[in-house]
Amino acid sequence: TDVVTQENLAAMEFRNYIPKDEKILRSSALYKLSAEDEWQERKVIVSHEKLFFTYINSQVLVDQIPLHEIVKVTKLEPGTRLKINMKKAYTAQQQEHGFEIHTSVEGYNSGRLYLIKTATEPTAEEWVSFLKVEVKRAIKTFTKITLIQEYQSFARRIINHGAFQFVVTILIFANFLANVIQVQIHREDYLFWVLDVFFTTAFSLELAINLFAHWLRPFFYDAWNTFDLIVVTVSIVSLATQDSVPGLNSLRTLRAFRVLRLIGRLKSLREVINALSAAMIPVLNAFLLVALVTSIYAILGVDFFQKRENGGDLFGTFTISLFTMFQLTTFDGWASGLAEPIFSEKALVTEEEHAQAGTSPECDGEYRVLPDTFVILFFISFIVIVVWTLLPVVVAVLLDNFIESTTQSKKRARLIREKANAPMPDPMDPLLQALTNWETNHDLSHRILALYSSLDPDNTNAIDFQQFLEGLKKLNFQPAIHLTEEDCERITDRNRLCNADKTISPGQ
Repeated sequence: TDVVTQENLAAMEFRNYIPKDEKILRSSALYKLSAEDEWQERKVIVSHEKLFFTYINSQVLVDQIPLHEIVKVTKLEPGTRLKINMKKAYTAQQQEHGFEIHTSVEGYNSGRLYLIKTATEPTAEEWVSFLKVEVKRAIKTFTKITLIQEYQSFARRIINHGAFQFVVTILIFANFLANVIQVQIHREDYLFWVLDVFFTTAFSLELAINLFAHWLRPFFYDAWNTFDLIVVTVSIVSLATQDSVPGLNSLRTLRAFRVLRLIGRLKSLREVINALSAAMIPVLNAFLLVALVTSIYAILGVDFFQKRENGGDLFGTFTISLFTMFQLTTFDGWASGLAEPIFSEKALVTEEEHAQAGTSPECDGEYRVLPDTFVILFFISFIVIVVWTLLPVVVAVLLDNFIESTTQSKKRARLIREKANAPMPDPMDPLLQALTNWETNHDLSHRILALYSSLDPDNTNAIDFQQFLEGLKKLNFQPAIHLTEEDCERITDRNRLCNADKTISPGQ
C-alpha cells in the first residue's frame, strides 16, 4: 500500500551511503567473513579517513572502519584458525589467502576483528602493505603526530626488535665474562679499561634510546628501566671519576651488578623474580614470627646465662644473644661452641670423689661437670620451635606463594593464547551474557522489556536499526557492541522478525 511504501522510504533514510566527497584511494571486490562463518563477497573501499564495506554494485554501507582506529593489519596465514568455529569457511586444506584487521576496543568498531579473503597471496600482501601505509598516515593526521613523536615511534621499534634485544643480552654476558676474567687474574691493564669504556658506552647508548623512546612516565613506570638507569649511571660516574675523586673508586665494584639487567630481558628469569616478589609479603610475615620468637629466646638467654661462666661471651647483651640464637639455627657448632660452655656449672673434685671414681689423688684441683636441666630445655625447645617448626613454615609459605604466582602467570598466558585463538566473538555476546542471568521466564521477560525501554526512550514502541545501534552504544557494555546492517539482518532472520517498515516492537 501507499502507507507501507512511504514507511519503507522513511526507513531508507537511516541507511548510510558513502559520502560523495570521499576521495577513493583503492577499491576491490573481496570476501569478508561474517558472524555465521561464511565468506560474503563485499566491495572494500579505502578513502583517506575510512575503510568502507558495501554490497557489490551498490553504494549502501554495510560497515566502516576509521583508519586511525585500526590497531594492526596482518596477513592471514593458512591453518592458523583451524581450531575455532570457522572450519567450514576457512581450513588448512583450503589454503585461503587474506588478511586480518584488528580495531581499537575504545573505537567505533569496539575492537571487532575483520577477516578478509583475497583471490591470491600476492593480492593479500599488496593490501596489507597498502593498509599499513594508509593507517600510519591516518594516525599521524588524526593525532597530529609531531616529528619528535615519529622519531620516538621509530626508537620504540628498535628497542622492541628481537635482534636488538639479543645484541644487548650478548653485551651483558660479555661484560660479565670480562669482569670474571679481570678479578681472576688480578690485572688492571689498558685492555680491561678499554673494555670497561666500550661496555659503559654501549649500555649508555641503549639506555638513551630507551629513555627517548619511552619519555618520560612510561620509562619510569617499568621498574627494570629504573634499575638499568641506576646501574648505568653508577658505571658512568665511577668511570668518569676514576683515580680523581677519593672514595668513588669503590663504585667500580658495582659493575658486577650489570649482569642483573638480564633479568629484565629474559622472560624465564623475569617470571622467577615476579613470583618471588609476589611471595615476599607472606614470607616476611612468617619471618616476623620467627624473629619475634628468636628475640624472646635472646632476652631469656641474657637474663639466665649472662652471669654464668662463659655466659657473657654468648649472652652478654641482647644483640650478642640474638646472634647466638641465629648461630644456633644454623647448627654451626651449637653443641660444643654454644651449649657446652654454659651447659653446666663446674665444681672442684674432692679426694672422696677421687676415691669413689678410682682416679688418682694427684688430680686434685680438677673440675667436674654438674648438668643443668634448664639449659637442656632452653636449647632443645628453641631447636624444636624455631628450627624444626617455624623455619620450615617460612619455606612452605614461600613455596606455596611462589607456586600460586607462577600458576597465575601461566593462567594469564594461557588466557591470552586462548583469546588469540578464540572464535570470532559475536557482536551481541555482551548483551546475551547480560540476559543469561535470569531465574524464571517472568524474570527473563522483565529483563527484555527493560532493555527495550532503554533502547526506546521516547516510548514509540517501534525502533529501527539506527535507534537500536545508538541505544546499544549508550548502554556501555564491555566490550562495546558494534553492529552492522548485516548483523541486524542476521539477528532478525533477514528482517522476517521485523515489522513491514523494518522496525522492532516490544513483542518482537
